[in-house]
Amino acid sequence: LLLALFALVWSADVFAYAGGRRFGQRKLASRVSPGKTWEGFASALLGILAVALAGSAVLPVKGGLTLLALALATFLASVVGDLLESLLKRLR
Repeated sequence: LLLALFALVWSADVFAYAGGRRFGQRKLASRVSPGKTWEGFASALLGILAVALAGSAVLPVKGGLTLLALALATFLASVVGDLLESLLKRLR
């Protein structure tokens, strides 16, 4: 489960970067993290849902909705954590 958690967070970062570079136009939080975009956010969300569904065969979580809810919670926590980290970096 710990490896699945890492895979989701890493996947969110990769998909957000790729989607933001390719499609990014609208800033997510320009004062906190100027490189983050809503398009990257959406790309990351779609990407981690795909990763979660792909990994569902090997994870001990019963039920697709439970797995998607856990993936969504992990995704939101990673975005909030990333923005908090950027905010702390900027305050320094």
